[in-house]
Amino acid sequence: MIKAAINQTVQLVNSDAGHKRIGLMRYAGLVACIPALISCMTVIPVSDANTNDGMKNTANPNMVAAAPRVINRAALSGTVQKIDYYYNLNPDCSPEAVPVVRVVEAPTHGTITLQEGIGYSAFSKDNQRYDCNKLKSPLVNVLYQSSAGYVGTDTAKIEVIFVSGGFKEDSFHIDVK
Repeated sequence: MIKAAINQTVQLVNSDAGHKRIGLMRYAGLVACIPALISCMTVIPVSDANTNDGMKNTANPNMVAAAPRVINRAALSGTVQKIDYYYNLNPDCSPEAVPVVRVVEAPTHGTITLQEGIGYSAFSKDNQRYDCNKLKSPLVNVLYQSSAGYVGTDTAKIEVIFVSGGFKEDSFHIDVK
């Protein structure tokens, strides 16, 4: 089985009429496939400029990444503040793998720390997982701490990759007081 993580360079090997085609491509997506079925991979290039043999995106050309969600938060200067958290649960409330959370743009006037922990989910009432909110589950906390004495606005951006291949970006607008 081939597995690769987000924003990695993967070597693709394709066989066409007995000729082997090898190319390197940067992609933004999780890939898992049996080598004999390599053509079933969905590859979404970060940029065609990163391909070295002219291979193009063979995934859905109409696929457009969702705009980052903007989250407004407040934090006290110099203190650690939880600004968000991410979890991944099945409909029966059993945990899937904890999502991978990465800092894409670090804050200018502070730091972001990612910390695995246990806590409550926050599914809406119309979500089939709503009852899971009553149970603690594994999650990743996003913690922010401003530089000592800093007061003003700070921003940060993170990306979240779920085991299912789901992906989202969140931008934080932090009012440091």
